[in-house]
Amino acid sequence: MCRLAAAPDDPVLLLERAAVLSASGRYAGARRDLERVLLAEPGHVEALITLGVLLSRRGLWIEAVPYIRRAVELRPGFAGGWYQLGESLNHLDHLSDARAAYERAVELEPQHRARCTDWGSSSTA
Repeated sequence: MCRLAAAPDDPVLLLERAAVLSASGRYAGARRDLERVLLAEPGHVEALITLGVLLSRRGLWIEAVPYIRRAVELRPGFAGGWYQLGESLNHLDHLSDARAAYERAVELEPQHRARCTDWGSSSTA
C-alpha cells in the first residue's frame, strides 16, 4: 500500500488496510489500524463499527459492545449497527438489551426481522 506510506494517518487508507488484514486473518494488524483511526477521530463511525464487528467475530463480545454502542449513539439511524449491538449483547446474555437493539434494527429496516431470530435468547450454547 504505497498510498499509505505517503499518508500513514489517512483514515480511509487505514480502513482499507484493516479490511484487507482482517480478510486475510491478520486481526491484530487490522485492530491496530482501526485503533489508529479512532485515536485521530474518536467519533469515526465506520471505524467504531468495524472494530466492534472485528472483536465480535473473534468472540471478544465485552470489548466489542462499547465500540458498537458508540457507533449507534453517533448514528442512531444505523440499523446494521443496532443489529450488531443486539448480537454482541445476546452473546453476553444481556437479553433485554439485546432484544431492544434487535427491535430498533427492525424498526429502522424491517428486513432485519429475518436475521433477528433469537430476539434476546442466548445463542452462546
